[in-house]
This record gives sequence, C-alpha cells and structure tokens, in this order.
Amino acid sequence: MNMSQKLSAGELPANFCSGDPMKLSPKTKIDELLKEHKFIEEFLVKYNPKFSMLRSKVARATVGKMANMKAVASVGGVAVKDLLRDVASEVERVTGLRPDTEADELEEQEEVDAPPGHPVHTYMKANEKIAELANKLAGATRDLGSAAGGASVEALEQARSVIEDLSGVDLHYTRVENQLFPFLEKHGIGGSSKVMRGVHDEIRDALKNATDATAKGDVTELAKVGPRLARDLAEMIYKENKILFPMAMQALTPDDWNEVRKGEDEQQLDGDE
Repeated sequence: MNMSQKLSAGELPANFCSGDPMKLSPKTKIDELLKEHKFIEEFLVKYNPKFSMLRSKVARATVGKMANMKAVASVGGVAVKDLLRDVASEVERVTGLRPDTEADELEEQEEVDAPPGHPVHTYMKANEKIAELANKLAGATRDLGSAAGGASVEALEQARSVIEDLSGVDLHYTRVENQLFPFLEKHGIGGSSKVMRGVHDEIRDALKNATDATAKGDVTELAKVGPRLARDLAEMIYKENKILFPMAMQALTPDDWNEVRKGEDEQQLDGDE
C-alpha cells in the first residue's frame, strides 16, 4: 500500500502536522500535544521512564486531559523550560517546523478554593503536613550513607522519627481512595483514580521499605530509599493538589461533596482547624 492509499484510508503519517506547529507553554495540555504530534509520545517515554504512563489509554483519557506540560515536567523531575525546549527540538526534527515556546509564561495554575470543612481543604491540609515531613526525610537521609559513624547514628534517629510520623500517609491515601474516588468513578473519571491508587500503593511499599531499613539500622539502604521516598511523596502532593483535586472540584456536585464529608473518617492526619 502506497502513501496516497494510506492517506485516503484516513491513516496519517506519524510526522503529520496540521498547519502551523502549535505553541508550547507550561499550560499546554499533554493530551492536545499528543493529538497534534503523535510521535511525541514515543519521544517522551524515552526521554524519561516516568513518562511511560502516557502509553496507558486510561491515563491519557483522564489525567492526560487535565495535566499540562508543567505538571508532566514535575512528575519527571525536570525543569519545564528544558522539557519545552527538548519537545520543540523533537517537533522540529521530525516535521521541519519549530513551535514557539513560552517557558516564561505565568506558571501558577488555578488554585483550588475550598473552605475549611470541605473535604478538599482537609486533604490539602494533610498534604501540607506530608510535605513538611518529606522535606525533613530528605534532609535526614540525603547524605546518610557517607556520614561519619556518630553522625550516621544521629541522622538515623532523625529519619526513624520522621518515618514514624509518615505512617499517617496511609490514612490520608485511604481516605482519598475510599471517600473521593468512588464519586470520581460515578462521574466517569475512574481512570485517574486507578492511576492514583497505583502510585499510592508504590509509596506505601516504599514507606514500608524505609521503615524496615530503620528497624534494621541499615544506613546504606535508608540512604538509598529515603530520598526517593521523599521525592515520590512530593510528586504525589503536586498531582493531588494540581490535578486530582481541581478535577474533582469541577466534576462533583454539592450533594456529592456532602456525601463525601459524611463518609469521612473522624481520624485525620492534620485535620481542619
């Protein structure tokens, strides 16, 4: 089958570009980018292993429609300006046309406006506490492996204390899973909840590994898993605050939120005050 036959059958080549290249900015939705330049999916997966979730049709149909380039860069742990530059270069390489980029565009995304007592306010207060603990964990474990013996013992005790406090993370994730996710699924946004559940479970496993390492006094293992756990916690906070919660605020009705609130467990990681 020749190229004209493929096009007549509605099969566009991978490097097809409809007119002028799209403008890229931190606010560019990843779903829009991949619709315009299908080849960017393979590029992003090779660019950073964490972007492999883009291969999932479920993730693309849910989180992908909400996530923008800034959020994707955060997940991959790369600077958004670098990601925009490299994506633009790949588009130019394949199509011969270089998109305009606006890396300096206002990067703040719309903030969730949830009053005290609202479930999302409670979730975000919990994330503030988790962020504080993640920062402490990163500080306590970053140089743990290379520290002198006495310093390692002190840092190990600090890390143990922080990891004990992080046990409340499971409660936070369980509340989100049991109270919020069913209503997202009710509104046909179940794919995003499946993705988030998977990441929650990965963090639970990582926290268990860190707990085991502190129990054994395994400084080398803790120096390896601690910083990674801190980073994963920070990334999940970003995903929740910037993607999941705004999406939920748009999708759920006031009656839905009343039901979520009724089903809330009285125990909180860092409850409304």
